[in-house]
Amino acid sequence: MTNRQLVSRFFDVFFADSQQLQQLCSQDVTLHFRGSAIARGLTELIEFGIGQHQCFPNLQFDVQTILVDGNKAAARLIQRGTHQHEWDGISACGQSFEVEEMMFFDIDNGRIQAIYPMLDLELKRQQLRKQPS
Repeated sequence: MTNRQLVSRFFDVFFADSQQLQQLCSQDVTLHFRGSAIARGLTELIEFGIGQHQCFPNLQFDVQTILVDGNKAAARLIQRGTHQHEWDGISACGQSFEVEEMMFFDIDNGRIQAIYPMLDLELKRQQLRKQPS
């Protein structure tokens, strides 16, 4: 599998299929966000994904572009979903959201070693706080 295929497959299974995610990521994978590691190791990454899937069971990553340079990859995507469980202190009311996101990857020996997502969390929060019409 090429690094481009690895990243593309990651978006197919992240939050949805922990068995397949284990085949794509190293045991010591780290998920970073805003300068901090929010998941250290495959077990924590899977737990993070399960929690996100509970909040947004229909979450989709609409990948627009994947760029690869050796063992580094970057993706530009649109994240969409419907809020079905409390998230970030916001009660679920079935509100949908859509935010642009970029995600950067370090890859080692054909497995994802580190993940660095960047998205506008405040925009996501604003959309989730809106009352459905």
